[in-house]
Amino acid sequence: MSIVLETKNLTKTFGGLMAVSDVSLAVRAGEAFAVIGPNGAGKSTFLNLLSGLAAPTHGDVYLNGVRVTGTPAHTLRRAGLSRTFQNGRLFARLTVLENVMAGACPGEKQDLLGVLGARGSYNRWQAALEARAGDALKRLNLWDMRDKYVGELPFGVQRNVEIARALAAEAKVVLLDEPAAGLNLGERVALVNTLNDMKAQGLAVVLIEHDMGLVMSWSDRVAVLNFGEKIAEGTPTDIRTNPKVIEAYLGSEDAHA
Repeated sequence: MSIVLETKNLTKTFGGLMAVSDVSLAVRAGEAFAVIGPNGAGKSTFLNLLSGLAAPTHGDVYLNGVRVTGTPAHTLRRAGLSRTFQNGRLFARLTVLENVMAGACPGEKQDLLGVLGARGSYNRWQAALEARAGDALKRLNLWDMRDKYVGELPFGVQRNVEIARALAAEAKVVLLDEPAAGLNLGERVALVNTLNDMKAQGLAVVLIEHDMGLVMSWSDRVAVLNFGEKIAEGTPTDIRTNPKVIEAYLGSEDAHA
C-alpha cells in the first residue's frame, strides 16, 4: 500500500512548552492508524498540525508525497484530507443532508460567484453537492434520515453525520478526533462498522481515541505519544506489551500484577 500521509520530525512549541516533539510516522492507503497517549500527550496538537489548523515550529507534513507543511485546512480538504472534531461542529438547525452538503462544498472547484450569477450553473452546482452528500449518507446508512434536523438526532447519529460530512469532500485521508467519546454500546458498535467500511473502501483513517478496546481491536498500527514525543509504534500486540507504554499510558506493570 502506498503512503498517503507522512510526517517528518514534526515539532510544535508554544513559548517554552513542547507540545509535539520530533514526531515522524507514515500512514498508508486503507490503513487504520491510531494515535494514543495520556491526557496532555500532544495528540490534539498533532491532529491540528496534520489538518492545517496549526503550523509546525519545525518539521514537515506530506500528503500523497507532496509537502503540505503550513497549508490551510480548506486547501488540504480539497486535496483529500478531512477531519472530525471531538466537540461536534454540526449545524443543529439544518437537516442531515444540508450539513453533509456543507462538507461537499470544498470539493467543488467552480467559481462561486460565477455559479451564483447563472441559474443553470447554480442548478448543476446544487445537484453535484446533493449527489456527493447523498453518496456519503448512503455509505453510512444515513440516507433515510436526510431530512431530519441534526439537533433532534441522538448523539451517536450526529457522530456519523460528522463522518459523512468528512467523506462528502471526497476524502482519501480521514482524521477522527475521539469519535467514540460519549457513545453507548449500540452506537459504539455502529461506529466500528462505519470504521471497518471506511477501511474496506481504501480510506486511510487516523484515529485519536481513549477507548483502548476500540483501538486495540480495530487498528492496524498504533503510535503512542507521551509529553509530545512518540515513545512507541507498532501493531496492537506490540503496543500492549511495550514497557514504555505500560508505564506511561496503561499504568505500571505492578498495577496489573
